[in-house]
Amino acid sequence: MRRSAKLIMAAAVACALIAPGLAHAGPVTFTIDSAATSLTITGNALSGLITLIAQSPGSNTDHLTGTVSATEGVGTIQITGATGNGVLQALPQQPLSGGALGSAPADMGLGLGGIGAGVAAVRGLVAGATSPVLTVVGGSFPANTSTIAITTGLLDLNITSPLTTATQANIGGNSALNGAPTGTLVTGGGIETLTLPVAETVTFNLNGIAGNVFLSGQIVATRSIPEPGSVVLLGIALAAMVPFGVRRFRNRG
Repeated sequence: MRRSAKLIMAAAVACALIAPGLAHAGPVTFTIDSAATSLTITGNALSGLITLIAQSPGSNTDHLTGTVSATEGVGTIQITGATGNGVLQALPQQPLSGGALGSAPADMGLGLGGIGAGVAAVRGLVAGATSPVLTVVGGSFPANTSTIAITTGLLDLNITSPLTTATQANIGGNSALNGAPTGTLVTGGGIETLTLPVAETVTFNLNGIAGNVFLSGQIVATRSIPEPGSVVLLGIALAAMVPFGVRRFRNRG
């Protein structure tokens, strides 16, 4: 076998072996798929006598836009940060900023059910996520060691029962360990898809009324990666050019 043919074959084999590692190595950025991503808020207070519900159909669910940053290794991923910006509801939500009566654009619109009466709106929502290094086995990783955060956000309240208040609360800077068990990292058609399910419980006490807020849903983000076959072809092309370069150099000499 000629030396150039051996070189081409060796390059093809080497590229085939390292291609998966090249596609999954180092810092990477995923783009959040807004249509597939959703965060839903529900909750209760006074041992379930008050419930947190949607103000209008689906208004307690928000879809996000933004990015997820991660570091990938062979068989591992670490989520180093995320910026998930809230998307405005199709309809204005009550109350106005600060809690006064009226409607205005909002990321989420909430109402009180049961013995409660009132409305709430979430505005300026930015969600985040981080994790330690996670081992990926068969496309799955443990999501319950990740942390979900509300990086920024304002909650405008207008409550008439069981207490009366019109106010605005800063809900940013809150984070908790994710309660969802398993996330996925899969590749197909040159697209790598990260799915991080979300299940978080936050307790609160508003003027002596204790309750829980439940945040559920998933963050789905994607990025383009080179197909292993294209990396192999690149290696073959580069190796095939080597003999011509060597011959040209010798001719110059």
